[in-house]
This record gives sequence, C-alpha cells and structure tokens, in this order.
Amino acid sequence: HSKLTDSQRGTQWQRIRNQEARIIIGTRSAVFAPVKNLSIIIIDEEHDTSYYSEEANPHYDAREVAVMRAKQENAVVLYGSATPSVKTFYRAVNHDMYYMALKSRANNKPLPQCCIYDMRQKRLSGMGDSIICDDMKTEIIKNYAQGLQTMVFVHRRGYSGQVMCAGCTKTLKCKNAASQ
Repeated sequence: HSKLTDSQRGTQWQRIRNQEARIIIGTRSAVFAPVKNLSIIIIDEEHDTSYYSEEANPHYDAREVAVMRAKQENAVVLYGSATPSVKTFYRAVNHDMYYMALKSRANNKPLPQCCIYDMRQKRLSGMGDSIICDDMKTEIIKNYAQGLQTMVFVHRRGYSGQVMCAGCTKTLKCKNAASQ
C-alpha cells in the first residue's frame, strides 16, 4: 500500500514471488502480485469505485483483472458486498456468475431500522431549503440521546444531475433535450 517505502514494497514482492507469503492482502494493485498456485481472489466491498484506477496509467479495473487472472490460473473470484454494483448484480441475475445471498447478519443481529424520506414531498409541505426535515432531525436526536448511531445517505453526494425548483419540485430541462 502507499505507506510502504519502495524498499519495503520490493521486499514484500519478493516474499510473494518466493512463495513465503501464502495469503496476500493488499490494495487494488495486489491483483498483479506474482502469486504462484493462486486458488482464490477475494474482492471485499466489490461495489467500491476505488477498484478502478483512474489517476495512474494504465487505467484498469482490478475486478476485471482479477477475473482474467482467475481464468488463467484456474482460480475462483469471490466478490463480497452487502450492496453489489449494478454490473455485478446483473451478472449474477443472468447466471454469468454464481450468487449466494446471506440471509442473516453476523451474530444474528437484527437489521437496522431504516427510514426513507422523499425530500421533494417534504419541500412541498413547506420545510424550506434544509436538507434535513423535522422527522429526520427528531430521529437523529433520539438516537443520539440513546447513545445510538445514525447514518444519513445522500444520493449522489457532491453532484447534481438535475436542477430542481425548491418551490414546486419540478426539474429544469433543456428545450432541445426532448428532441435528442
């Protein structure tokens, strides 16, 4: 990983090549490690976009490289994810890969309570421009008071694919978009 010096990285590379390391845990570039007698590649949280290399050349998707390596080495690729990528889920549904669903959580813990709020409806009912409605604020405060945790998922953080009127919630569209 990036915290290793070049010398440390070279030492680990040689350990792998000399079969001194039987289990290799690494970042996306670990998929290129000179593993002999490879039997399984596990890609944890496979939906994570960090498996795709955009900043360095050559650009590659470590998940696709893993599949190719597995074919060459007669190995297995195991994707792990509670929320698989659309591409992976599509492959599983179409039987391009084997799909196993976990029916329960670790230690048989119950699933967390989830609340979904349609913020368009909340804005129409007069909540203003706030990104957190009163119902959400109440739940967050209640959880905090009980020493519990709260996760708020905001769709498409930092990106707006559309501009929506805060008053009527209609989206602005280009006149020419319908004809294209």
